[in-house]
Amino acid sequence: MLGRTVRSLGAVLSTISLCGLTALANPAQDALNRAEKLQSQQEFPEAIRWFGKAINLDPKSTKAYFGRGCSYGEMGQFQQAVNDYSKVIELDPNYAIAYYNRGFNYYACAQFQKAVEDLSKAITLNPKDPSLYELRALAYAKLGKAELAQKDRQMADALKSKTKHGTNSEH
Repeated sequence: MLGRTVRSLGAVLSTISLCGLTALANPAQDALNRAEKLQSQQEFPEAIRWFGKAINLDPKSTKAYFGRGCSYGEMGQFQQAVNDYSKVIELDPNYAIAYYNRGFNYYACAQFQKAVEDLSKAITLNPKDPSLYELRALAYAKLGKAELAQKDRQMADALKSKTKHGTNSEH
């Protein structure tokens, strides 16, 4: 009798899974999905609230911290964005775009040396992205390091040129 009940329960669970109802079993993912939708609609305060819910349900969600950091940045709350990107980096030290975004927010807070440090790390992780060199050039310029700024502008231009001519393809 017990064997038949277990098989019946398995069949019910399979049916639920096939019907797409398994999302109900993951409230953290549901909160993250809702937050991302609100963010795409530029409803940043509400998105931040839902990213916070996702974080409370799954404190190791780099996607939730990253998304909330983006929303804070869009609202001009740069220090809160820095805090969230710092958490992303703590959870995943190879998350290149988190270094870029944190560097951008440091730049927005006039913390140019910290911006250079993060952008340098992002470049180490993703050396073919011209936007990394462009922003680091701006930070170097703010620090009065004109030669380094010029080198980064030239590197950004060279990478753009390679991409434009199809010689910078990733495999």
